[in-house]
Amino acid sequence: DLTYDLGKYMNSIGKTEIPNVGTYLYAEAWAEGQIGGTGSNQRLPEYDGSDSEASVHMTGALARTGERMTMDVTQGNDGNGHSTAAITLRNNSLQSQTGAELVATLLDAAGTVLETKKTRIGGAISGETFRTETVTFSRLGTRVVVRAAVPGNDLLTFEGLAVGLGDFTANGTNYTYTLQNDSGATSTLVTAVSGNGEPVSINGQALSTGGSATVAIPNSGKTDIVVGIGAKTYTLTILRNSGTGANPFTDVSEKDWFYGDVMFAYENGLMIGTGNAQFRPHGTATRGMMATILWRMAGSPAPKGNNSFTDVEAGTWYTDAITWTAENGIFLGYGNNKVGPNDSITREQLATIFFRYADYKGCDMTAEGELDKFRDAGKVSDYARAAMQWAVGSGLIQGKPDGVLDPQGTATRAEIAAMLHRFLEK
Repeated sequence: DLTYDLGKYMNSIGKTEIPNVGTYLYAEAWAEGQIGGTGSNQRLPEYDGSDSEASVHMTGALARTGERMTMDVTQGNDGNGHSTAAITLRNNSLQSQTGAELVATLLDAAGTVLETKKTRIGGAISGETFRTETVTFSRLGTRVVVRAAVPGNDLLTFEGLAVGLGDFTANGTNYTYTLQNDSGATSTLVTAVSGNGEPVSINGQALSTGGSATVAIPNSGKTDIVVGIGAKTYTLTILRNSGTGANPFTDVSEKDWFYGDVMFAYENGLMIGTGNAQFRPHGTATRGMMATILWRMAGSPAPKGNNSFTDVEAGTWYTDAITWTAENGIFLGYGNNKVGPNDSITREQLATIFFRYADYKGCDMTAEGELDKFRDAGKVSDYARAAMQWAVGSGLIQGKPDGVLDPQGTATRAEIAAMLHRFLEK
């Protein structure tokens, strides 16, 4: 057995991590002995050739996962009527990482918080090692949710809602954010932790320095979730229309060709506003947004594995969506473990993604439209041609008024709303 300190080698060549593409470890082996019975040992020719050399491609956990730290939670029970959670923090980098404060929440079948326990995995976790902590609750429950907070940093999460701590707008010590419609969740598990040991509350419920609470979200009207962390107050306002027919957007008129499409997408929780009562129908959409829309259409399922893209950070509003769509062959990325979540999505990319999603859902894929009737049919990329033919043949894409497909053009939010409407009504 050969043991090699790859981390030390990386440091010797001025690197702190194994590159995303990996590195090669070369080894050579030979046999020595006396030739002809005299003289000192020499390499024996029959054991000294090109076949005695080999290389092994070494990759790092950070490149494979795209996350410096990952957390695994295994739920169980101790056989005495107590739920347990074995929590493992893995350091995927070669550099030591600080442990975390852990908030473990036990829920019943209805999603009500039964018990919250705080613990920590303290100290430094060495490169590419892990530490485990087991939490034992005082009763049995259905589900355990664990959130990790880095000491010194506040944590605020809303399970099932596309909003995080960085989305709030500050006005002194008051932070606000308005979410116009959402995934349709009937409740959200709110978890808040003070990184500096300050008092925490959720809708007036005191939680010492951190904890969780389940907040119901009615199908219509306005819901405010108020979280206090020390001197800061975070107010999340959720506005739901629930099919009332009222137009909540100041930049969408009944005279617009896309009015019905926008309202359909909004009322079904597929697309939400951009804040300040605006939809931005002529604005662009990102690949992360599109992945999230398709993920919501599928019921927001939990991914089976970890995110593999290096440009998708853990815990963002689109992380689970991109991970799930990649697992199911809907988003394939650009290569080099990148998917471009913040890149604008083109019309031919949009057609291709709908094509793959339709195939995933088992839809009829036989439709094949004629592209040559469009003046710019030759601009359709080879990878997107079959998808574009299907999109045209099934009526998802109808071309632009000047007789072009504009495959390389950036898709607008109104165009996406129209395609969603056409796709779901077929």
